[in-house]
Amino acid sequence: VNSGTVDLSEIKEIILQLRDSFQNFKDDTDNNFDNLNSKFSAIDSIITENKILKTQIILLENKIESIERRQIANDIIIDGVPENKSENCSLLIQKIGKELNLNINTTMINDCHRIGFYRNNVRPRRIIVSFMNHQDKINILKARQVA
Repeated sequence: VNSGTVDLSEIKEIILQLRDSFQNFKDDTDNNFDNLNSKFSAIDSIITENKILKTQIILLENKIESIERRQIANDIIIDGVPENKSENCSLLIQKIGKELNLNINTTMINDCHRIGFYRNNVRPRRIIVSFMNHQDKINILKARQVA
């Protein structure tokens, strides 16, 4: 065989190397596609979970809004009641109830306090009263309109 020519066994060896190289390339490509598919699957599950969580957030926000609305639905703000440092707001509300010919007892009141900071009695702070049920609030508002 000539030095400038390639013999058949060398060609066969080159073809076998190319075949092995192509097979390795194919295996690597298949492996990369499998990795990509697993990543896409993970991304899809994250997107699904994200949608579920967004829906749950919306539901919880709606519940919070509803609870807040119900909570303030029983509140009354009273203005113009003279203030003194040692007062008991619940007793003040009971006295206001007597003035309106209503019997208000402490079990009807959920919470009661002045709003804001004490300002040396320049102008009395408002009182916020949260009643246990909505009907008590309605009765007081009706009695105030009559009085």
